[in-house]
Amino acid sequence: MDGLSIPADDHPKAETANETGPSGSDLSTLTPPKLSPIAMHGIVGKWIRLLAPQTEADPAALLVQFLVGMGSVIGRHVHIVADGAIHYANLFAVIMGNTSRSRKGTSWAQVKKLLHPVDPRWNIVSGLSSGEGLIHAVRDPIGEDSGITDKRLLVVETEFSRTLMAMRRESNILSTVLRDAWDQGYLNNIVRKDPRCSTNAHISIIGHITEAELQKELQGVDRLNGFANRFLWIHCRRSQLLPHGGSGHKLDLSEIRRELQEVLEFAAHPREFLRDPEADKVWDVVYRRMNEMIPDHTEPILARGESIILRLSLLFAVLDRSELIQIDHLNAAIALWDYCEDSVRYVFGRTPQNRTAERILNALRNSPSGLTRTEISGLFGRHKNSNDQTEALNLLQEKGLARQDKVSTGGRSIERWFAATLTG
Repeated sequence: MDGLSIPADDHPKAETANETGPSGSDLSTLTPPKLSPIAMHGIVGKWIRLLAPQTEADPAALLVQFLVGMGSVIGRHVHIVADGAIHYANLFAVIMGNTSRSRKGTSWAQVKKLLHPVDPRWNIVSGLSSGEGLIHAVRDPIGEDSGITDKRLLVVETEFSRTLMAMRRESNILSTVLRDAWDQGYLNNIVRKDPRCSTNAHISIIGHITEAELQKELQGVDRLNGFANRFLWIHCRRSQLLPHGGSGHKLDLSEIRRELQEVLEFAAHPREFLRDPEADKVWDVVYRRMNEMIPDHTEPILARGESIILRLSLLFAVLDRSELIQIDHLNAAIALWDYCEDSVRYVFGRTPQNRTAERILNALRNSPSGLTRTEISGLFGRHKNSNDQTEALNLLQEKGLARQDKVSTGGRSIERWFAATLTG
């Protein structure tokens, strides 16, 4: 949300959404999203800064999965209310990477290593393919079945494409059950003669998927029916190369775990969280601006931004053991939502023209001396139409990402292109 900054005295700034039109040609569709340091608030920022030099995992993936995990561990005690709807700390998130080398699994392994010892009773399961299976995992008592007492459940699906494919099967109720789990925590299956149900279920979801699989498997109906917009969609990439691995396994995490156990004690007392007056003023402006955004084709995936920001701000406040949601908590939540928004536009918003432009831009950034049109054509093995290349170059020039020079060779001049960020 890059269009507005709202000063809050000496606190960081809260920003609102980038207003992009329906063309999908804004800057965020051409360059990978960047996570603002404002999102690295409190204890999670402390942990990531400690771990970052020792891992190839993306800080954004670490941050989001930590928050999903802690929101799950905290359970169904603390909450915030908006227009009569109660929001707890449970979140859904999908980590999107170009390939297996984006270190999606590495990021989750680091989060699990930190959080699971904080509360060994916490239930983490893998696999997400049926609504009936999800209800069974948090079922109420029925007959001789005593059911599940602890309704906290984190589902980690490292092959989220399988979940999306399963939802397309006839009579599969998973999409509906997940939407109910995010909204209210009451789950049921009215189709079965002996229906199972779950009350006060506290379900959190982490999914991993490649961007190519996501584009293929997330069909139009689930982009539009409210399934997709209950998730934080997070682009991730490998943060660095560590040929010999890192020394993360040698880090002393005992102090951070002790602080997290204190957070659990703080969150064990049921209460409704409110914003302090300063955060209230900022939220008023941010909320209005978010609802004034120009809709584009990514809007259905981002339509619950306000509700997700509320849950994130609640989590940041709880992690600080604060009695109120303060401006820093709201700013951190907004900064993370900014990253999610940019991730969605980067992954879902790139047109074929933009993908061509992105490939050219990457090559220009790796070529300080620039590239000729012939060399640019060579990037595509001479298979890309010359008009497509021209349109992509014009787009880069329009966005201020590239410039061209005419170089005289004694005869006719040669067109040479440069990345604007690498040349003066």
